[in-house]
Amino acid sequence: MFSLGKIQNYWEIPIVKKIQVELQACAITLEEKALLLAAEVKESGAWLNALPSHNLGTLLDNQSSE
Repeated sequence: MFSLGKIQNYWEIPIVKKIQVELQACAITLEEKALLLAAEVKESGAWLNALPSHNLGTLLDNQSSE
């Protein structure tokens, strides 16, 4: 039996891949192409799990949050 996550992936993956192809076709500069390729890497969102720490330099100042 399929879990809901697998069923959702079954439907989402072709749509996501189609959007990726369309975005890559619209990318004109090498920088745009590099940004799109970098965003596709599994670990590209790892920074979202970083804990705010002044000692590590991961604490945002008031201007950064605007």
